[in-house]
Amino acid sequence: MKRLLSLLLVFSLLVLPVSAAVYDDVSPNAWYAVAVDEVSHRGIMTGTSDTTFSPNAPMSRGMLATTLNRLAGEPHSTAGLFFQDVEAGTWYIDSVIWCDEMGYMEGTDATHFSPSLPLTREQLATVLWRYVGKPPAALSSITSFADSGAVSVWAQGGVAWCVSAGLLNGKPNHLLDPKGTVTRAEMAQVLINYFIQFRL
Repeated sequence: MKRLLSLLLVFSLLVLPVSAAVYDDVSPNAWYAVAVDEVSHRGIMTGTSDTTFSPNAPMSRGMLATTLNRLAGEPHSTAGLFFQDVEAGTWYIDSVIWCDEMGYMEGTDATHFSPSLPLTREQLATVLWRYVGKPPAALSSITSFADSGAVSVWAQGGVAWCVSAGLLNGKPNHLLDPKGTVTRAEMAQVLINYFIQFRL
């Protein structure tokens, strides 16, 4: 069924009208081209400029907070700002405050959010897991990976769920690479996998 849904989604993307977002650095033949077009079409991820998406650039924590906020319909937070490294007027400030208030993302310490810090695969998995309500998942879904022992204890539930739900795929040589950096192209593909999983 999941394979069928995936095929249907890809077909539906192919017949969508051309998105307003056309990026010079996204080849139509790239493995991430459909994903980038879809997340741009939905307004969940935007380019790094009017003509570039920067698919191979690392996804930052500030970018993830903004993406998650858009995915939720851009709700606003009434909480105050207490992270010392999140300045007023920055493009991610409202999203960071909302993500922290909702408990989806935490600071890297008590007073810092580190919005420019590159996002890791296990951090992304944990945030998405929290966003969907922390559904249970068997750790057996990741124990077969050669580097499953490298998954941080706090991230095991999120990584196990994302793998079992098909949101996060392994890398060559059957690796999870939990500490590896997430690129913007990979983030777009994870979002497509999320749309398939929840039929959005």
